[in-house]
Amino acid sequence: MGMIFFLSSLTNLPVPLRFPHADKAVHAAIYGGLTAALLLPGLSPARAWGAAALYGATDEFHQRFVPGRDASVGDWLADAAGAAAVSVGAWAWRRRRS
Repeated sequence: MGMIFFLSSLTNLPVPLRFPHADKAVHAAIYGGLTAALLLPGLSPARAWGAAALYGATDEFHQRFVPGRDASVGDWLADAAGAAAVSVGAWAWRRRRS
């Protein structure tokens, strides 16, 4: 979360990928990673998704105050989608193991 906060504090953060809506893929990957990290200590997939999606919303709010950045519902949806993909995968994996 600290790394996400730091990155979202930077102005004009370059996106390493070059295709339409690449920033959305980066958002999804980063928040998928956050969700995976939240699952490690045993948080349920639903709670991990909720925490990551909520943090994504607060991060978008934070970006409203960073020069050169803006808050975007589309970015938050990408955050939530990346978190959901990892949460659903974890839920399915846990269900299969039990």
